[in-house]
Amino acid sequence: MIKICIVDDDFAIEQLAQYLIGEGYEVLRYALAEQAFEDLKELAKKDLIILDVMMESPNNLSSAATRGGHRTGLVLAQELRKLNASLPIIAFSATHDKDVVEWFNEKKNSCFINKWNQPSFKEF
Repeated sequence: MIKICIVDDDFAIEQLAQYLIGEGYEVLRYALAEQAFEDLKELAKKDLIILDVMMESPNNLSSAATRGGHRTGLVLAQELRKLNASLPIIAFSATHDKDVVEWFNEKKNSCFINKWNQPSFKEF
């Protein structure tokens, strides 16, 4: 069974999680980035990561590193790539930070989907 991890502090993402479960995927959900950072090694073993970019910065990361939470998901993705360079990562976020969007779209096995475009579940 394909194992997907969703890291997003927005409760609305639960609809996507339920859809994926209904499609037969195993889904693990983290509502706090801090939890995801604590389980980094386990996350790196998953088949797919879907994450938000703008989340509260964990206590063990400097606000400068995450730009006050505006790049928490990017930092998480970078740490995951250190553990598993081929891990597929989808950034599903409302950020308009061009550097973040480019990072995800230029990396192999990753992409950026903007929440404001109202994607359908099938796009995932």
